[in-house]
Amino acid sequence: MKFERTNLKRLAEELAELEQNEAGMMQLLDSKKDLDEKRLPSLKQQLANAQARKTESDRELVRYCFELEDCEAQLEGLRPIS
Repeated sequence: MKFERTNLKRLAEELAELEQNEAGMMQLLDSKKDLDEKRLPSLKQQLANAQARKTESDRELVRYCFELEDCEAQLEGLRPIS
């Protein structure tokens, strides 16, 4: 009988602790949602900026590839014919 009461008391304490943890987690989740909603416009702008920079970098890469091909062709033209 004493074992059951002790076990019941321990389980009640664990339940109270778990309920408290659950409440804390729910509060964190709610604050995270608020934060995400506030940060979303900024993150969207950062994404747009990053995509624009990537597009510009891709264009530069293509331009440099063409320049490299031109330089290689000019180099071939400068080599003496054997």
